Amino acid sequence: MKRFAFLTVLWIVMVGSAFTQTHQGIRFADWITIYEKGSLEEKMAALEAFGALQIPESEQLLLEALNHENREVRLTAAWVLGSIQSANAVEPLIWMMTQENDARIDGALVNIGEEAVHWLTVRLRLATILDSVDFGLRVCRILVDIESEQGIAEVASFLSLLINSEDYRNSAMGLLRTIGEKAVRPLVAKLQTTTDPMVQSDIINTLAHIGDPQALEAVKGLIRSPYAEVRISVAYALGKIRSPNNTDHLIALLQDLDDDVKINAILSLGMLKDSRAVIYLLTSLNDSNPIVKAFSAYALGEIKDVRAVYPLITALNETAVLKMRNPKTGQWEEASVRTFAAEALRKIQDPRGLEELEKRGL
Repeated sequence: MKRFAFLTVLWIVMVGSAFTQTHQGIRFADWITIYEKGSLEEKMAALEAFGALQIPESEQLLLEALNHENREVRLTAAWVLGSIQSANAVEPLIWMMTQENDARIDGALVNIGEEAVHWLTVRLRLATILDSVDFGLRVCRILVDIESEQGIAEVASFLSLLINSEDYRNSAMGLLRTIGEKAVRPLVAKLQTTTDPMVQSDIINTLAHIGDPQALEAVKGLIRSPYAEVRISVAYALGKIRSPNNTDHLIALLQDLDDDVKINAILSLGMLKDSRAVIYLLTSLNDSNPIVKAFSAYALGEIKDVRAVYPLITALNETAVLKMRNPKTGQWEEASVRTFAAEALRKIQDPRGLEELEKRGL
């Protein structure tokens, strides 16, 4: 009984002490009255005082203020809750994002940090499901600023879906560059644990755009994937993440039964500019698929080896118009094997090829 009486007295003393704490010479109890009865400017000053005092009672008042009828009061409360890193504010702020696109909410979540990562990743996945790209990018920026490994892995996965979008490519690439090496380790870890081929492909493409050599071994580990979309991404990545050892792997991919895998391997060999690939690309120049031929001519032009001159002159005879993606611009264009062969000969700058082009008026 005496212990109960002692605890009751202690509680009364603690609560009384909290209410007598002051900020700028004004007691906490008086700040509560100012918040309840004051003008808008005075209410917001009271909210800032609650944050400065940092006692449990003030946190509760700030949380309640998130539902205030006045927008400025709600947003000021959000910012102050972030400044005191209130874990209890995470869920209200997460759902407040739907109604309010305001930097004070985003900044509050950044200040709260790791405690906010779980719900931010949930909202990012939901944005992916609902195709809410702009909202997803907003969440990505918050997660990037928090610098959580788990959050950055989610961000990188989301951004990889936007790389081929004309509307969002620049935003996605800008954020990926911001993340840079920080994204590699979590992405590699995810790549090694997921069995979903679409996820694997997205991660490999993202790693390719980051271009960090740390990712190479994990990417090469999927070179024999049973899924063509994964092998396509591997072939593409081996050109973007430069290493002399990639040439042999890409030469092996030239034998793939899927033409898109072969095409990406050919383009990557062109990026690497390794003369060891020339004899294999000359074989691809005789492929039954004219698009494979055209890109083989392109890659030979990138390598600029004179052994390709006569085979490229022969390829000038192929004039059928094809619709294909330009390797330089990424845009779909109409072209022919001859177009790519002529351009390759101009790049090689061998007199025999230039003379043939002049003779044909190309």
